[in-house]
Amino acid sequence: MILCLTAVGGLLAAPGLLRSSGVLDTAPELLPLAQGAFAVVALGTLAATLLALAQRLSLALGTLVATFLLFGMFTWRGLDATDALLSSRRGD
Repeated sequence: MILCLTAVGGLLAAPGLLRSSGVLDTAPELLPLAQGAFAVVALGTLAATLLALAQRLSLALGTLVATFLLFGMFTWRGLDATDALLSSRRGD
């Protein structure tokens, strides 16, 4: 449940933080990726919490695994989106 609440907080905070940092000027696709990642974690951990409360522990664990595999896909795409930020620092 704590992960779910943290993800909801990230979902609400991400747009303002990314806009104020200036990152969206270089990597505008980062905002929908961040929102998607936080939404996946919020929904997945909520589902896992409800399954655990219903004593469906193996399904809860499987839901967490699937959630964080999907989260990993969002982070990989987010890292690709920030290549423009990193390449100018490396001199590529």
